[in-house]
Amino acid sequence: TTKQNYHFPCTITVMESLGTLSSQQQEGQPKRAQMDFLLGLDMLKRHNCLLDLQDHQLKFKIGEPNKPYLCTPFLHEKDLDVTKGGTKGFDANKANAEIMDAERLKKDDKDDGDEDMKDSK
Repeated sequence: TTKQNYHFPCTITVMESLGTLSSQQQEGQPKRAQMDFLLGLDMLKRHNCLLDLQDHQLKFKIGEPNKPYLCTPFLHEKDLDVTKGGTKGFDANKANAEIMDAERLKKDDKDDGDEDMKDSK
């Protein structure tokens, strides 16, 4: 079996990072995923890609008679690290505790604000 390499010319724009998650993260907001690579719809259209949801594959049209598509499987969310937007390594108990703590802090801040308003009257 001979292995062929395929090259798909494309333009890639590298954007500056907004900093680390911890320095940019605002309390109570979801963390941003750090994606390694993301194909936009314009790129998928340009290369005549086919999103085969039944077979869970992304297919690049290469036009060969015996093999019209180069196929790559979708990466399942469970196999993708949490830092990349997946659920691998996700701790539901920890996430729930963080949500509860944030809600408790928000309620405490609101209660403190209500007491300050009463004291000023």
